[in-house]
Amino acid sequence: MAIQILAGVNSDIAHILAYFSQYPDIDPGYNAAELWLDKYVPVGNDKKWIEYIFNKLHSLHGGDDSAIKNRKETLANLIQELYSQKEYWKAGIFIHALGDAYAHTKNKLNSDDEVAYGEGLGHGWDSFFGRDPDKIDRVIVREKYIAYIKHLYDLLRTQSANDSEFNDFCSKIDVSFCYSKTCPTFQVLSDEDEGKVDNFTNCMNKSMRNLTHKEIDDLLNKI
Repeated sequence: MAIQILAGVNSDIAHILAYFSQYPDIDPGYNAAELWLDKYVPVGNDKKWIEYIFNKLHSLHGGDDSAIKNRKETLANLIQELYSQKEYWKAGIFIHALGDAYAHTKNKLNSDDEVAYGEGLGHGWDSFFGRDPDKIDRVIVREKYIAYIKHLYDLLRTQSANDSEFNDFCSKIDVSFCYSKTCPTFQVLSDEDEGKVDNFTNCMNKSMRNLTHKEIDDLLNKI
C-alpha cells in the first residue's frame, strides 16, 4: 500500500488494491505454498488447475528472459486497463502477479540467463536450500523488488505523486541491513495508516466471500 500512497492513489482505492494484491497469499485456495502441498497429496486434487494457478497467478511459467519480459508487459497493460475501468480488485490480483513476475526468477535481473521458476516444483527446492526468491535479505531479491516497485509506481503514478519520498524509500531499501522479509524503511506508513490497513484487512477477511474459480479463471485468461 505504501507504494500506492506515494504514487498519489486515493487512500480508499489503495486499500482495495493492497488487499487484493495480497489476496492470492491470503486465500488457501490460491496460496502457492498450500497448493504445492495439495499437488503432491493424492486426494483427487486437480493438478492441471493447480499448475494453471502457479503459471498465471504466481508467474511460475518457466520462461526464458524474453518470456519474463513479455509477462511483465502483459501484466502492466492489464493493471493499467483495469485500473482505468475502476476494476480495482482485478487490478490488485494482477499487481500480485506482477510482483511474482519479478520475484519468481533465477539469476540476475534482466540478464540473458534469467529464467522463471516453473509450474512444477516452483521455487520450493531453492527455498529449502536457502535461496528463497521472496526473502528480501538477499541482495538479488532486493534488486528485483526495487525494480518491481519502480514499475508499479510508474503504472499508478498521479499528479499527486511524491517522487522524492518514493526515491528515498527505494534508496533506503537498497542497503545491507534488511533481514528476513523486513527492512527498516518499510515503516513508511504512519501508525494511524497502519491501523487503518489492519482494520480494513480484518474486515475483508471476515466479511468477504472467497473468489470463485470461475472469477479467477475469467481474469487469468486475459494473460
